Amino acid sequence: MRPSNWYVADDDAREVVERLIRDAGHDPWSEDLSGARDFLNMGIEPVGGVF
Repeated sequence: MRPSNWYVADDDAREVVERLIRDAGHDPWSEDLSGARDFLNMGIEPVGGVF
């Protein structure tokens, strides 16, 4: 099983982003931008200074 990589991209960038992720040996898994806003609005704090 290959690792997956979650990403958020504009529709114009989606094809390029997915190709780069596949080139790195991962399977792309995406959400639309509204999903990212919902995720960030949940109040999740950065972990280890990376977010």
